[in-house]
Order: sequence, then C-alpha cells, then structure tokens
Amino acid sequence: MDIVFITVSRTVDVKMIQEKVGVAASRIIKEEKVLIILDDVWEELKLEELGIPCGSEYMNCKILLTSRSRDVCAAMNAQKNISVNPLQEKEAWTLFERVVGKSEWDHTLKEVALKIVKECGGLPLFIQAVGKALKDKEIKFGRQRIDDYKLPWMGMSATKRKVYCN
Repeated sequence: MDIVFITVSRTVDVKMIQEKVGVAASRIIKEEKVLIILDDVWEELKLEELGIPCGSEYMNCKILLTSRSRDVCAAMNAQKNISVNPLQEKEAWTLFERVVGKSEWDHTLKEVALKIVKECGGLPLFIQAVGKALKDKEIKFGRQRIDDYKLPWMGMSATKRKVYCN
C-alpha cells in the first residue's frame, strides 16, 4: 500500500497537492491500494480538481482527512467522523516534556510548568506552541509570578480558545 501525506493548511496550495498526488494517482488507476491523508483541511476541497481519483470505480483509494470543522467533513461527504478529545493531564505533561526536551525539573519550575500545561486544556496544538516557546529558555523567578508567563488564550473556555487561535 502506498501512503501519501499532504498538509493542506488554511491556504490551499493546489499545485503542491497535485504534485504529491500525481504519482499516487497513476497507482490508483493501476488498481494498486493507496491511502491519501489530507491533514489540516480548513475548507471543502474538490478532490477531482486536485487530481485525486475518486468515486466507486476507485475503491482501492482511501482518503483520510483531518479538520477542526465538522462542516468541512460534511461538505466533503466524510463517511465517518471521529472526534479527538483533549489529552489527559498525564498525556499533556508527557507531550510538553517531549517538546521542551526536558525530563528533570526543579520543584518550583515544575510547579509553574504544570500550571501552564493545565491552562492549555489538553489541546496538543497549544501544548506544542507553549513548549516550543519555552524550549531552551531559562525561566527565572524572583518577583515574577506565573501570570508573567501566561499566554493570551489561557483562562478562556475551550470554545473561545479555538476561536482565538484560529
């Protein structure tokens, strides 16, 4: 099975998608099995216009798409929607440590980092953004408080965070 992974993002680059699909399309036509993963889809895509063979005559091609929007999935006639829940606290902490590249923590620093991770609400994109922002930075304490390290979306409801970060 051939797998093609394409990050679509907010600004659709049709030419890039067509180039990545090109080789796979010839395999699909030859009836070889192909999985096309369209990641981070923000709006409905016309698969035919992107060069992705689809329809009942191409049952050997499976398409998996990821999107933050159920409306996009519906518009693209997704057969099955799977919701992804926020990470549990332990999973969120493990991801944060991996992104930051640190597994041993000073007690005070770990306490602050745990609070920051908790404020991310288990959302992997937020955890990664915060982790990357703090990676290789020395966080110093003195008269500073945790509020100095809060990001604008912290403290917002999950719905408001999604709107703010989109």
